[in-house]
Amino acid sequence: MLADPLLTRLLRAAAPRLAAEGLLSPHCIRLDGETIAVLLALQGRASACYFLSGFDPAHARLSPGTVLIGTGIATAAGEGAVTFDFLRGDEPYKTRWGAEQHRRIRRVFRPKN
Repeated sequence: MLADPLLTRLLRAAAPRLAAEGLLSPHCIRLDGETIAVLLALQGRASACYFLSGFDPAHARLSPGTVLIGTGIATAAGEGAVTFDFLRGDEPYKTRWGAEQHRRIRRVFRPKN
């Protein structure tokens, strides 16, 4: 996602505003002064959404993604969330956390030409 410069600029512009409104829940793991993993969750009143994460593959053996998800879920619950939405996709790590698939319907309306 962040390989696209437009999306990178959008995230850089939106993140501070989302954080100022209390809607962005950032989590970071640092090791010896180096950031090795980051998770961004969007926090609402009763739910949080796993938005974006990544980690340095050199530290994969430490399972930083698992640590961050656990931290994100705990933080969301501590702030009153009753759901933690992993959003779309059926990646195995999501089901290991107990995520359940929910059918989503998307409808796009376009004006007639």
